[in-house]
Amino acid sequence: MTLADWVEQNPQIENLILCAPDVNGIMRGKAVPAAQAVKLEEGSARMALSTATVDIWDDEIPDCSQVQETGDCDVVMRPTGRLPMPSVLNSHNAFVAMDFWMEDGSPMQTSCRHALIALLERFKARGWRPVVALEFEFYLYDGRDGRLSHPLSPRTGQQLKGRETAQVNDLEHFADWLADIRANCTAATTRPAGSSTASLVRTPTHIW
Repeated sequence: MTLADWVEQNPQIENLILCAPDVNGIMRGKAVPAAQAVKLEEGSARMALSTATVDIWDDEIPDCSQVQETGDCDVVMRPTGRLPMPSVLNSHNAFVAMDFWMEDGSPMQTSCRHALIALLERFKARGWRPVVALEFEFYLYDGRDGRLSHPLSPRTGQQLKGRETAQVNDLEHFADWLADIRANCTAATTRPAGSSTASLVRTPTHIW
């Protein structure tokens, strides 16, 4: 299915958020009307090369050779072929995974995704198949007083106290919230999240 076909089958989508990883893996991009889906597949989307070659603080990387050699030319953004992912915050938006390419059709040297693809090709040549497992890990805290304090229970409205590692009660307090996370993770992937687990360590609150 092409990007244009997907947009036609999802008329509620008005905007496509184009996302391509920079040299650090941080997504960079722009928003375009969904009606431009056909043009996107033809390579109509462009961004300045320096946009994708900044550090994690958004500062330009000194002496970046590719930027200097090209005079900070525009790079082409092309869809990776993955179907768009509807936004969980705005029902009229969908995210489109993109790659950065040079105007001559060669991969952008500082694209971490192109570097990964090249590495996988080397693995394939040796008959190797890497297997990767990802863990979604995050912290919860109450920052209303300007400090990192233990969070409020969504069920009681009371602030949780102390360090209670892997407390089952905490899972009860945040059951609905964790269910929302599981549902969104399932919606964002082609593989079911049925094997996922959750446990809590509050420091103020650490959930994984």
